[in-house]
Amino acid sequence: MWESGTRVIRQQQYPIELLHAAIGTPEELGSNLTLWVNEHNDQWSSVDKQWGCRDNTPCHQLTAPVTTCKKMVEKHGTPVFMKIDIEGSHGVCLDSLCELPPCDRPLYISVEMSVFLPLLRVLGYDRFKWVFGTRLHFEHGGVDSSGDWGESLVDHLTNSTEWIKPEVFERLWRRPAARKARHKWGEWGDLHAKRTTNCSTPVHTCRFLQLEVIRLGASHCCVGTPQ
Repeated sequence: MWESGTRVIRQQQYPIELLHAAIGTPEELGSNLTLWVNEHNDQWSSVDKQWGCRDNTPCHQLTAPVTTCKKMVEKHGTPVFMKIDIEGSHGVCLDSLCELPPCDRPLYISVEMSVFLPLLRVLGYDRFKWVFGTRLHFEHGGVDSSGDWGESLVDHLTNSTEWIKPEVFERLWRRPAARKARHKWGEWGDLHAKRTTNCSTPVHTCRFLQLEVIRLGASHCCVGTPQ
């Protein structure tokens, strides 16, 4: 898959397009980025060597041309849901989305780590949910899973599908129950966000836009699933 460039893979429901690209900054467009592929755990792979080769684990290098999250949306259309799971580059992607008009940003979005809540608020997201990755792993019988998304997603702080206002989320996050849950399940998880701003003419030409290092040996692959 690494040498093959862009391919479309048919699954049961939707075609999936795998793109040979690395998420970078606008200043890096036109160049290549080095991906540090972790040989112990490929999910740790990153364009940041400290992330990709963490804990002194062995890794090797690959390169890929740079794109930005803004460019991805402009090319594939505004996704209903964007999943961002690119080790060490979450902030770079979110910064790029700031350059898009508010109604051109995804309706739903998720990032690893709760620290991005303030930036998501700047981007116009005003409802949130949290899921623990280790709890999902346990609930799916040890199989890696990102779980559900959108309205049917169960928030792990409230065990409810209701979306949480940011000020309420921050209070819940500091409460003893949340600290106990983090002690049990760890800090790893996904912060899901939704924007409730009404757009007069929303255009969603792509159902999913998933940004992550996938297990086929490619770099920060952008997986677009059209409707």
